[in-house]
Amino acid sequence: MGATQTYRIEGKDRYLTAVEISKRGWPDGSDVVVLANGINYPDALSAAPLAKKHNAPILLSPKEKLNPDTAMEIKRLKARRVILVGGDSALSTNVLFELRMMGVEVSRISGANRYDTSLAVAQEVGMGQGILVVRGDRYQDAVGASAIAAGQGMPLILVSNNLTPEQEKALGNDQVSNAIFVGGDRDFSTRIFNLFPEWIWIKGSDAYERNVELVKEFERGLDLKDVYIATGRAFPDALAASALAAQGDNPVFLI
Repeated sequence: MGATQTYRIEGKDRYLTAVEISKRGWPDGSDVVVLANGINYPDALSAAPLAKKHNAPILLSPKEKLNPDTAMEIKRLKARRVILVGGDSALSTNVLFELRMMGVEVSRISGANRYDTSLAVAQEVGMGQGILVVRGDRYQDAVGASAIAAGQGMPLILVSNNLTPEQEKALGNDQVSNAIFVGGDRDFSTRIFNLFPEWIWIKGSDAYERNVELVKEFERGLDLKDVYIATGRAFPDALAASALAAQGDNPVFLI
């Protein structure tokens, strides 16, 4: 067996790392860009399946002002549309206006909170392949699952211990054929499971073990010749990498 080849995609900060990921995955440009908050994770976590649907990179920005390196990458991509994930608390109206001044079409997908934002994204992505359910009060399980969810055409649904009323209305009564839960022993109430005709619960002692177990669950549909590795101690790099990994049905491992 030959030595494993490794290479690094990096920038001086999270914004430029996302730009470098975009350049590697979309060297000839992209009609669509998915834009997420690069500081706070809640709304950003559900972005990868949306990016996969549109064959788009995920770029990052602070809330109040469009990051200039991100703006330059949008221009290089010759993007015609930018989709903002999250409400004004994630990406402000000022960011929206800056993008429109660049001559691109801008749309926003959001809900009343992180949980309903994930539902709104899921409804845009489509739930015909099922859904992948993770806790929304931390990011590790979500970013570990993002590439697989995206590659399988399954949106990520963020939950607390229970579903929100909007989530229950949209997901219950056998409206979703199957659900894959990723989380610890006490992460979900039994009431949630009763809403789905079929479900699987991927468990593990921590998010790193659950990340590996999820890859094992889907390994037949994954290309394991190439894998991506990102830190589990921050969300931005793994989130941006998930869009690139999903292109080739490759997993992202957290370390």
